[in-house]
Amino acid sequence: MANADDLQSSIKSIVASIKEIKDGQDSMKKMFESKIDKLRNDVISTIDEKIRILKDDIYLNIAKESSRLDDLVNSVQTDFQYVLVKLKTLLLILLTTASTINIMIKVLKDNTRNSGTIRLGHLNICGWTQNNKELRTAILKEVNADIFSICETHLKEIDEIEVDGYTWKGFNRQYIHRNAPKASGGVGLLIKNWIFEEYKYETIDIIRDGVMCGKFQSKSTDFNFIVFSCYLPPENSVWGRDSQGYFAHILSDIYEQCDTDAIFLCGDFNSRIGSLKDYSDFDELPSRLSLDKTVNQHGNTFLEFLNESKMCVLNGRFDQDKDNFTFISGRGKSVVDYICVPQDYLDQCISFETITTRSIVEKANLFNFLGERSKLPDHSVLVTEFRSIKSMFTDSIPGSPTQSTKRFKLKLMPNDMFSSDMCKIALQNVISHIEQTRETQENIDNIYTELCDIIIQEMNDKIPVFNTSGSSKKRLKVKKQFWNDDLQTLWNDMHLKEKQYLKFKGRTNVKNELRTKFQLAQKNL
Repeated sequence: MANADDLQSSIKSIVASIKEIKDGQDSMKKMFESKIDKLRNDVISTIDEKIRILKDDIYLNIAKESSRLDDLVNSVQTDFQYVLVKLKTLLLILLTTASTINIMIKVLKDNTRNSGTIRLGHLNICGWTQNNKELRTAILKEVNADIFSICETHLKEIDEIEVDGYTWKGFNRQYIHRNAPKASGGVGLLIKNWIFEEYKYETIDIIRDGVMCGKFQSKSTDFNFIVFSCYLPPENSVWGRDSQGYFAHILSDIYEQCDTDAIFLCGDFNSRIGSLKDYSDFDELPSRLSLDKTVNQHGNTFLEFLNESKMCVLNGRFDQDKDNFTFISGRGKSVVDYICVPQDYLDQCISFETITTRSIVEKANLFNFLGERSKLPDHSVLVTEFRSIKSMFTDSIPGSPTQSTKRFKLKLMPNDMFSSDMCKIALQNVISHIEQTRETQENIDNIYTELCDIIIQEMNDKIPVFNTSGSSKKRLKVKKQFWNDDLQTLWNDMHLKEKQYLKFKGRTNVKNELRTKFQLAQKNL
């Protein structure tokens, strides 16, 4: 019983303790909640105050920066207006300067009239097609010659080459086998338009395949020159087997145009002449340094032609740093393209250079024009510059006249020459003198002088004349001291046999006999 009371008393004591603990917890909770509320209010109040102060500082700084920004914007706008005006002025100056420079460049490139020179170029373009014409055009424009000799055009029938600023005069191969996959051969001249303003052009030979000849006659002076564009196929080609007939045809053209002031023979002759001399022992010419040491059959025929025509090649006679092979490919390298001039016109050529097409592409950055069907020509570009305007005075030639001379326009000779009564009587008197007094050389000389006076007087009265002071270098030459009547006779004999050989079209044995006689006459001279 007692134990039960003790247990109940203990339980009550425990319950009382738990109640006290719970009351203490509630009191502590209220205290903590009160302190937390107070702390929260203090923190919020402090944060609000700090935020307010921070906002005031920010607003103040923003106002200051806005003021500075406005000042800066105003300053920049003022400076920008000033700079804009300066830029517009500078741009206008640049545009004007660029326009002036373009005009100057165009004058310098497209018009060589003021310099008195003409830039002549030659290139075997290895075919002109729709796929590669942009590359070929870019190369030609980069070289910027006034007249281009172009060969191996591979054009058909009436096809032409079109390049801005140039006019094409071509001669396409007429006979192409019907089973041929494409056209072949073809030559022509690409002429700058300004040339036609200064010169009258005439095509004087489009007879033989691979040869085209154009004549340029100055409209303001009596200066004239002719340019050949040639292509002689290789020895192993069916088109290249008659090299002698080919060069003989060109030689006949040169003989017919012997009174021309200058002749330029440009072409790919597939002729390798090595280091052999292109002139005879009687000629005095600057030495030629050849890069190609090989000689082929075409080359021997070509050398024979040069000796007979008194022409020489420009290759190897000028700046050696600007010389190069004219054919470069994986098959090898050689010199087969030439520009030739008469020996007595060599000193009128100012410069000559051989430019590889690869170097042109690299220099002008034309790589974007290359392609599978637009390959680089394996031939080089040949360029020479020659004088085209003659001096009004002779070039200090001993004994040559310095005063103004005249020349008769024989093409304008009237039909009534020597038809006047006075002229008839004078000529009749001369005939009578010839019949009556011809015993001594003195009498013959007097009769000859009298006849010359009559003819010259009639020509002065009937035929127009024009001034030819310094018009032809050939007419200003002084007669060589070693020349005599015996040499003149041998020369005439050689010239006669040469003409007989060139014009003969009969049997081979007779032609060989005429050729032997011609060679013998050459040796005798």
